Amino acid sequence: MRVEQHPKKFLVMKTQNNKGYKWYFNNVRLDNTNADEGDIEGTSTGGIYGVYFTNFYPGGTKIWDLAGAKMNKNTYANDITFN
Repeated sequence: MRVEQHPKKFLVMKTQNNKGYKWYFNNVRLDNTNADEGDIEGTSTGGIYGVYFTNFYPGGTKIWDLAGAKMNKNTYANDITFN
């Protein structure tokens, strides 16, 4: 799995042959927000199962869902939640 730094996105997760299980992001505050904050993409041989955001505040606004976070996912990324 790759979690990479991107100058215009908060998170880019892409799997190849490894599976990603239970990634937790707790109390994340970003100074501003971008039009596209990231991508969470698995593959048929490396799915992503569980990405959890608790108290995620880009630009000072609490986010409750993937659309509000301005992030994209594909069918191989599952159980992405915001609290």
